[in-house]
Amino acid sequence: MTGELSPRLNMILSLAPEAGSYCDIGTDHGFIAIALAQRGSRVLAVDINSAPLKAAEANVRRLGVKNVELRRSDGFSAVGEGEAECAVLAGMGGDLIKRIISSGIKGTKYLVLQPQSLIYELRDFLAENGFVTLDEALCREEDRFYVSMLIRPGNGPISLSETEKRLGPVLLKKRPSLFVDYVNDEIRKLRLALSKIEHNGAVTANKAEYERLIALYGGILNDQAK
Repeated sequence: MTGELSPRLNMILSLAPEAGSYCDIGTDHGFIAIALAQRGSRVLAVDINSAPLKAAEANVRRLGVKNVELRRSDGFSAVGEGEAECAVLAGMGGDLIKRIISSGIKGTKYLVLQPQSLIYELRDFLAENGFVTLDEALCREEDRFYVSMLIRPGNGPISLSETEKRLGPVLLKKRPSLFVDYVNDEIRKLRLALSKIEHNGAVTANKAEYERLIALYGGILNDQAK
């Protein structure tokens, strides 16, 4: 089924380690859960809302997948302790991912995260709470870049530099083919925000911060070119 999926969903699946059981938190249409189930594993597909669960159920039936269980749940609240070896939290904001993880991950060994926003804040939270980043991936879908990460619980706070929190400790090491385009896109967004401030004649603390980050990212690109 993975050939039918979008680049973002295929990226998420590429990071999911082999496991006997998975949990897809915020399953939405159920395609991630279905693709994981087609590996031969048991998959628990959960969502806080009934409408996405109905859509996922329809897709499960249409594709004839037998080993997906649908369950209504706010994060891990309806997931049993140790019920999933690996959990996927994708297509939601970084703040929501933080809240779900803070509420408890029920003995899950691995998590695949794909935040739609607040990636820096999420990485900062994960490091403070001892989560180890095992791998990261990057993709572009239409005009937008997406980042995904594979993490596991660790044994205490982890020290990450600001650059690692902003661009990813593994992405900085691996420098995948899209890395330069991704950093340039971050600079583009910062310059756009900066131009709006300057156009309005506003004097804000954000102006200095945007300029600092543009210089930071520019330095990374300069190092990449060497």
